[in-house]
Amino acid sequence: MATHTALQNKWYKHIQAWKQSNLTQKAYCEQHNLKTNQLSYWYRKFEHADVPQAATLAP
Repeated sequence: MATHTALQNKWYKHIQAWKQSNLTQKAYCEQHNLKTNQLSYWYRKFEHADVPQAATLAP
């Protein structure tokens, strides 16, 4: 099972890629085999935080 930090890193990268893609959440998720509700959840989570510490520590 992935650690919380690994999950944060994974979703932070997806959020950044989605923002740069100019795609809708639905289109991005379809291309990357993700669930739209999960992308929305993590987007809201990161939106209310500064930069997630886990994402800044990732190699």
